[in-house]
Amino acid sequence: MKDFQIVPKKIRDMVDDDSNIILPAIQRKFVWPEEKICNLFESIMNGYPIGTLLTWEISGEKINADNAIGFYEFIKNWSEYDGKFNSLLKNVSNDKIFLAILDGQQRLQSLLIGLRGTYASHKANKPWNDIRSFPARTLYLNLKKIYNEDIDRETYCFKFLEKEVAIEDKKNKWFEVGKIIGLNNYKDILQYVKDNYNFENEEEQSDAIVILNELNECINNTNLLGCYVIDRDRDLDAILDIFIKINSGATPLSKPDLLFSTIIAKWPDARDEFDDFIKFINICDDQSKRFKFDIDFLIRTIMYMNESIPVTLNIKNFSKININDLIDNWGKIKNSIITARNLILDYGFEDSNIASYNAIMPIIYYIYHDGNITDENIKEEFRKYFIIAQLKNLFGNAGNSTLTETRKCLINQKQFSMSLLDNVILVGNRTFKLENDDEIRHWLETYKKGDKYSFMILSLLDPNFDGSKRVDEDHLHPESLLRQYPKYYSYKDCLLNLNLLQAKENRKLKSDMLLEDYLKQLKDKNVDPNSVIKFLPKIDEELNDYSIDNFIVFCQKRELLMIDAIKKIVS
Repeated sequence: MKDFQIVPKKIRDMVDDDSNIILPAIQRKFVWPEEKICNLFESIMNGYPIGTLLTWEISGEKINADNAIGFYEFIKNWSEYDGKFNSLLKNVSNDKIFLAILDGQQRLQSLLIGLRGTYASHKANKPWNDIRSFPARTLYLNLKKIYNEDIDRETYCFKFLEKEVAIEDKKNKWFEVGKIIGLNNYKDILQYVKDNYNFENEEEQSDAIVILNELNECINNTNLLGCYVIDRDRDLDAILDIFIKINSGATPLSKPDLLFSTIIAKWPDARDEFDDFIKFINICDDQSKRFKFDIDFLIRTIMYMNESIPVTLNIKNFSKININDLIDNWGKIKNSIITARNLILDYGFEDSNIASYNAIMPIIYYIYHDGNITDENIKEEFRKYFIIAQLKNLFGNAGNSTLTETRKCLINQKQFSMSLLDNVILVGNRTFKLENDDEIRHWLETYKKGDKYSFMILSLLDPNFDGSKRVDEDHLHPESLLRQYPKYYSYKDCLLNLNLLQAKENRKLKSDMLLEDYLKQLKDKNVDPNSVIKFLPKIDEELNDYSIDNFIVFCQKRELLMIDAIKKIVS
């Protein structure tokens, strides 16, 4: 690489406490999952090339300067719970020389976690608000090679394990990978294996010694990393230009990541501001519901607030943002996003039932530009908009067009209603209108219990729906009964057999009760069945009772009622 010095490095030296590696604020956060970290170590052991690093020598004096972009420490102990964010580097010695990583951060961070730290991800089916659901695990290497059917040969097996799990596993022989740094010769390795493992035979012991010796060579003794070093005389603009050019090709970095780097170059506090805000809006006050807002969403939203800026993500459009204006308006942008998030929370939405986060942006735009959001009728209109936009997938294909046209309709509007969008025609002649019964019928017959869209439709059909209360999608004709009727069973989760019911009511009273028995119970309690079961078909000549024998007729009649209701609600 022209004008760059290339320096070969051992992995051990790069993860050493005295290596002085740091991250410029223009870098994104660490995103590799544990499987990818394990694959990296396996590639190293198999002798595969792992690429080069691009680094920038910088003095502590420049890091401490008032106009510096900000630098961060690498993470040793990564945690999905509270350890995803790098610590800001502060008050370093002016004379100290650091190595800022411009390219190769994910690989180097993975090596550091695997050799010097831990990885703590969320355990499935455990509460998100409990730190015990995020146990810290260390990287281990199995000293027994494992046969891999995909490649038809034995291979190395790396895995993140809790210490107790590794010790109790009698089938395998796990070695804590980071300990190899203290075993840098054959004699030490031989003694360690004899002192810590009981193998069934000498051949297995010999294989283990060979594996550890190979690991030792890779980590401690061989220059596997090639570091291109940019001299410390380059200014920030030159470094930013190099960073964007390198990361705008075929790399995992997204456009928002690159655009974000241009913000940070002019607003060093932006990374902490954005990180803290994303963490805040993704977990609600009671920590029972979660979202997945990210940098991409924030970047798009910032651009979307200014109607003079096209919504397409590129450097040309993003350069139109005045950073000083962004800093001045950041508080208002945050408050608008929080208000919109709380609004969709009131509608009963969280990440599990949101199909498009982009559908939230027009709501944020309206709030940011001082639209009335306290009126209950306006809230209900936005609820209809949010559901219909997702049911019709208007923010999917050609989503930028939808964002642009929707924003045009909201300019200077202080009172929102769905009628504002009546004349919007999107790519492919798509609209916010419901064109015919067949479109609604398709939803009712296609979407099933538990998917994102079933909740949307069922909540739309309930004008008094309270999103603050936990609800179940309850089978009207219970699954236990339909299982006895194979010809009906495949329709058990169809929307025509579902009804939103408060979780407490469903689990204590309804549960697997037959529809006929449940209706009788409601009647005995002087409760109007139609207030509990929405769109309950009336008994007539075709539907002479609510037994399972009339299941098809029941669904057909309920479908007509639901289609008619959706048309009235939206219009």
